[in-house]
Amino acid sequence: MKLPQLRKIVINVGVKEAVLNKKEIIPIATQLELLGGNQCKISKSKEAIASFKLKKSTAIGCYITLSKLNMLEFLLKFKSLVLSNKKDFIGISKSNLDGKGNFGLGLSEGSNFEELSNQYEKFDNFNGMDIIFVTSADRDMYGEILLKKLGIPFVK
Repeated sequence: MKLPQLRKIVINVGVKEAVLNKKEIIPIATQLELLGGNQCKISKSKEAIASFKLKKSTAIGCYITLSKLNMLEFLLKFKSLVLSNKKDFIGISKSNLDGKGNFGLGLSEGSNFEELSNQYEKFDNFNGMDIIFVTSADRDMYGEILLKKLGIPFVK
């Protein structure tokens, strides 16, 4: 009778401008560090793609992994600021569950978070971000139940 748990939350941001200018990734990494409270890690390309002018090991994004206290603080901010401020919000689609109980969600911009909106003048733009909730559940049904109990509203 093992209950599923929320193991970690991963926030990922891709920066396509970083292919041409490496310094474009610095403000995005700063935004993620403000948002999560942890140090940000830089994602690098694994192979070269000529059509995108992408070389191997070029910085293409950044991510942050939240666990324990930082994870719970982010979850509270996410529920109270982001989900409650959307107009005509009826819930999140269940189709974003991955088959193993994990849930991924994309946000078009991060300006809904209080930490980022207070620093608006320092940043040129707010990029979209992917948020992945990693659970210990082995099926979507258990992951969905866990996330509902944590306060994430799903469409019925």
